[in-house]
Amino acid sequence: MTIYKTFDRADGFVSVDHHADRILQSRELNDSQAMQQDALRRIADGIFSDGDIREGARCAMSAATGIATMDAGSIYIAGRIHDVAAALVAVPVIGTQYVGIYLDTTKVTAVDDPRLYNPAVEGEGQNEPGADRTRMVARWGLAGSLTVPGDFFPVWTIEDGVVKPREALGTNSPIIGAIKDYDIASTGGGNYVVDGLAVLMKEDDPEGNQVYTVQAGEARVGGIAVFRPIDRTVIYPAVANTMLIQSEPHAASGEELQTIAFDRFPVLKPATVRVQRKKTQLVTRGPVAGGADPLNENSVVKINSVKLGGVTYVPNTDYKLTAGQVDWSPGGAEPATGNQYTVDFEYISIEPVLNQTPTTFQIANPVNGTVHYVDYEFAMRRFDRLVMDDQGVFSVIKGVPATWLPVKPDVPAGQLLLATIYQSWMQDTRQLLLDSWRMVPMQTIANYSNRMDDIELDLAELRLATDVNGRYSGLKKGYFADPMRDDSMRDQGMEQTAQIADGALQLYEDFGAHLLDDGKTAYAMGYDLAVGLRQSAYSRSMAINPSVAVGQLPASITLAPPIDRWEVPGVRKYPKRVQFLYAPIYFPGQTVAGSVQSEFDKNFDKSLIDTSDIYLREIDVGVTIAGFDPLEPVKAATFDGQDIALKDAQGQTPTANAQGVVQGSFKVPKGITVGTKRLRIEGDNGSYGEASYTGSATLKLSVSFLYRGDFIVAGVGNQTVNYVV
Repeated sequence: MTIYKTFDRADGFVSVDHHADRILQSRELNDSQAMQQDALRRIADGIFSDGDIREGARCAMSAATGIATMDAGSIYIAGRIHDVAAALVAVPVIGTQYVGIYLDTTKVTAVDDPRLYNPAVEGEGQNEPGADRTRMVARWGLAGSLTVPGDFFPVWTIEDGVVKPREALGTNSPIIGAIKDYDIASTGGGNYVVDGLAVLMKEDDPEGNQVYTVQAGEARVGGIAVFRPIDRTVIYPAVANTMLIQSEPHAASGEELQTIAFDRFPVLKPATVRVQRKKTQLVTRGPVAGGADPLNENSVVKINSVKLGGVTYVPNTDYKLTAGQVDWSPGGAEPATGNQYTVDFEYISIEPVLNQTPTTFQIANPVNGTVHYVDYEFAMRRFDRLVMDDQGVFSVIKGVPATWLPVKPDVPAGQLLLATIYQSWMQDTRQLLLDSWRMVPMQTIANYSNRMDDIELDLAELRLATDVNGRYSGLKKGYFADPMRDDSMRDQGMEQTAQIADGALQLYEDFGAHLLDDGKTAYAMGYDLAVGLRQSAYSRSMAINPSVAVGQLPASITLAPPIDRWEVPGVRKYPKRVQFLYAPIYFPGQTVAGSVQSEFDKNFDKSLIDTSDIYLREIDVGVTIAGFDPLEPVKAATFDGQDIALKDAQGQTPTANAQGVVQGSFKVPKGITVGTKRLRIEGDNGSYGEASYTGSATLKLSVSFLYRGDFIVAGVGNQTVNYVV
């Protein structure tokens, strides 16, 4: 048998209206049912998304066994709430896996289920096959399973054996969206820790990676709730940015083993040093008289002595140093050919340092009073930030390295700051700053308020007591100070004749309300009416325009584009220095770049910048006019007071169509200064319209700045800022 079902949402049909004199069609019943299901699904899809949990359906993962325990529950899929039974699902513990619902849809006929035969006794259709049924069965399964039938809809995400948190409703739900928008607006971003999520720093692993543990907890990221049910370890392969230091000078003390500190540290790679050393060499005199005998070191600095037996030769008279050789050309005394003589000299040796640590190194037996030069690379300091996104995924934002004073990087939108890592590149001096934003319970805020009240009360008592002691010197007994904030210091056992009100001691006055006469009659003081202001004249009105005729309304003009913004090439010099206070300890999130732009915007002096050479760009602007008379030609057009030519697509003066609409374009004239300009267009029949066109140029200005701070060294520099003309 054939089943007819022709419903299509695009047809716009919302109901089936049956006629009493017409045969009822099975197609009409099917379409009526499909209309109701479609209308319900469109409403439900506006609230839920496929895979949203309605009830139960929790996931508990065992990384040891690789088994996910799935609870029974109700889940929204394809416009319906489906019930799913509890199950155990085998899940790999490596990588990202998805556990969800397999929705198996089948057709059930009377052959499959005898209950679908017509049960009407003694009816014409008794025991005849009835309408088929559509059955949907939901089962838990792992994505990609070949054993579970049906279409897969993901519900839970498991990463490396850890279940990622999720809300019952998806983030696309309008309910969650409304909560998200409220949270963002009421908290200034919607990023804060609700509970837990404290960060602990562990010892580095054997590969040198930094290890941090984020405790279990709950937070809201961008207004979305994120729940981490267990602690999570974050392994961060931090890599230092290094700077090469060449020829750093240090004085030699002449010690056998001299310890020297690097000027910049830590130094994580082997360093080399150029050190001046002494050496004694036995040299054989060459065959050429007045010639030169080479020494076995290249970088010879000087010759201390030349001796042969008991004879000591005189420098510059007998010999001199030339290109690392003993040069006998001065013509004085010299050893005979073949004789061996002793040379004591000093040379420069390039060698690795000894016993290097991140902050110090050693050299052996340098020449006293000389200077040695060390080459090394040191790791620059940096602030990194550990953050979490709205999916509960942890990541580290790498900061900008600096030689001495690094700046904390900004946290992007959609990320929650958990901690800041001060990278000193030494395990003992690296710091973990727990600077996340945390929700403060209302009870804690109330406790803070009570504590402040107590402090104010104690301070008031202390001031009064100090004042009393200063006014009346000497020993006193029985005196006390009362700040008159309440009656906590009065003698509770004595009758009181005064009261404390508004922080002052006052006489007590009893007061009450009493009925006057019967309590209903109104009484007033006797009076005589005196005229204080009199208006004896009056006015009347008349219609200025009795015919109620109005003038012609202006036409509306639409420009494309109505605004032109561009950036002027090059960078110009702004002659005035920008100064500001840089104190991020008091103003969290403050950056040098942001402070320079902010101070420039507040104190900018327009007279210091020459913008006389900046004009509107000569571009084509499309014009659409609505409100002209039908077939009315354009008579004239002006732009900023200058006549312009308005042309249609054929290059002719445009004319309105039958609906009074004019289409055309014009070119911005040359030499018009930037700003908002008026465009006016007039027609032959007296129609007219006006519109505004704005041209805005952005200049790049080089600004020098100076900043100071209480806990940092003052700094200067240059930065490029934006100025919109």
